This record gives sequence, C-alpha cells and structure tokens, in this order.
Amino acid sequence: EIGLAPNAKIETPTPHKIGKPILFYGSSITQGGCASRTSNAYAAMLCRELDAPMINLGFSGNAKGEPKIAELIASIDLSAFVYDYDYNAPSVGHLKNTHEPFFKLIRKARPNLPIVILGRITNAEPERDKIVRKTYENALESGDKKVWYVDGQKLLSGADISYLTVDNCHPNDLGFFLMFKNSLPVLIRTDPFKDRCVGEKTAYPDFPGIFSVCSASFAGRSYIWTLSFGAKSIGRFKKIMIAEQGEPAVCS
Repeated sequence: EIGLAPNAKIETPTPHKIGKPILFYGSSITQGGCASRTSNAYAAMLCRELDAPMINLGFSGNAKGEPKIAELIASIDLSAFVYDYDYNAPSVGHLKNTHEPFFKLIRKARPNLPIVILGRITNAEPERDKIVRKTYENALESGDKKVWYVDGQKLLSGADISYLTVDNCHPNDLGFFLMFKNSLPVLIRTDPFKDRCVGEKTAYPDFPGIFSVCSASFAGRSYIWTLSFGAKSIGRFKKIMIAEQGEPAVCS
C-alpha cells in the first residue's frame, strides 16, 4: 500500500540523460550494505549524479567471478561497467584464477565498453591488490584504451577509517559518499560522460562539502574542475588534472 497526497500525480518518469545503464559488479559493499538507505550507496549516488540507469550486481558474500555472470554482463548494452570484484574471492588463488578471465570474457564481447576497475577500499592485502592491478596493466599492454583503474585505498581518503565504516570493512553513509566523490572524476572521463558538467543543481544537505564537477580535454589530457562549498570553505576552487592511462594524477 502506498500513501499519496490528494493532489499527487503518477506520471511517466523523465528519461535519463544517459540511456544505457552503468553496471556494477562486486560484494556487499557494491550492494550498498550498511548504508542507511539505498540512495546512499556509492553506486546509486554515481548514477544519480550522472543521470544514468543503474544495474547493481553486488552480492553479499557471493560475487566470486563466475564465468556465467561475466557472460550475462557481456550480453547487456551498457554505458560503463564498474568492476569491483575482490572481497568475495575465498582465497588469493581463487582471485588470481578468476579476476582477469572475468574481465577478458566481457572485453571480448564488448571491445568498446568503458570498464573501471576498483581496488579494495578496506583491509588491504598486497597480494590481492597486485592481482587486481595486474588485470588493468595487462589490458593496457594489450592496447586496451577503454579501461581505468582506481586505487581503492584512495577512495576513502579524507577522514580516519573509524569514521567511515561500521566494522572497519563496510562503509557507512560518509564512507559511501567519499567513494562516490573520489570515483566520480574517473567515470566522467569515460566516453558516455565526457565534456559534460554534473552536480550544479544537486544538493547534499548531510554533506556540506559537496562540489560541482566539470570535465574537459585539452592538449591530450583531461581536466576535472571541482567547486566546493561548505561551512568552513566558501567557493574553494580546485583543479585536478587526470593524467592519461598509466600516468599519475596531478592536483593543484
């Protein structure tokens, strides 16, 4: 049963600016577990900000790089794919045997699909991080121009981990917001979202440091401008140069 105001209307929703969905694959963190509500999961915030439909294949304890899931993902016409697989692999050996093959199954079927690979954000394990990073590096070496890597340890930068998770693993609302904030500039670089501004009319009253973002390309490099307003910062302007694939980012 749904309660509606007497003068309420049920109408056809406004179409998304990006018609094809962004698909996320990963763990309970991808799913949005421990967010206070579904709209506060990082995947939901990204799709809301980019105005794109969302397919969330986050499985609590059960995203293990199964080939059949990769084939299913490859069968869908997407605007981008966020590959957030690591946590649910039961061992380092399992992750090594599944992470890159999963990626390759999708890439073979979708050679032009933008794919963003995320490293784990909490409880870092060097062996696992190396495997995930290697998938990205091998793709670059093979000539793949549609793949990006995000260091998971940098996604939660901005506050001590004790403020950002419920159990030193799963993000709370603030942790999910930082994941959103720090991964948004990477997604903006992918083809469907290039050279368009987002965020100018978006308000996040619970997080006063929210920014507007605009991206553009110049001289072979991509630039992201962020403008933040908060209780202690009025109109703080920051330019972030996102370097080409394989190069470090530079902030000023």
